[in-house]
Amino acid sequence: MRLLLDENAPVQWLSALHDQGHDVDHVIKRGWQAASDEFVFARALEENYVLLTRNGFKRNPSRSAALKAMSDGLRIIRITARTAERMTQAIEQTLDSVDQALAADPLLRRVTILNDLDLRFETLDEVVESLQEVDD
Repeated sequence: MRLLLDENAPVQWLSALHDQGHDVDHVIKRGWQAASDEFVFARALEENYVLLTRNGFKRNPSRSAALKAMSDGLRIIRITARTAERMTQAIEQTLDSVDQALAADPLLRRVTILNDLDLRFETLDEVVESLQEVDD
């Protein structure tokens, strides 16, 4: 899986994810830490990255931009864990399952890794429905 770590993901994850066999880059490493969400989404989509973030994109305009990008094909993995230790555990224990799910379902757009390490999946239809609710 080709991953782009959002600016809120620890830079230290780069080597750990690379060691797990992932093609991984970081927004900060690319010099995009001050860039808008729309810019990061566009670059991730253009460069065929899955965006790994801690951000829930709950507020507009970020939410609308994230939902629009997902409807255009961007895939997002969100980690809700609050501690660095739990985030690392979430990455180590669930990322292979997430990778398999993304490979199996081309319409899967967002995967949330919950604090208890359960996974929540959202398809393109669910993203489009959410986008319509935000725009109304």
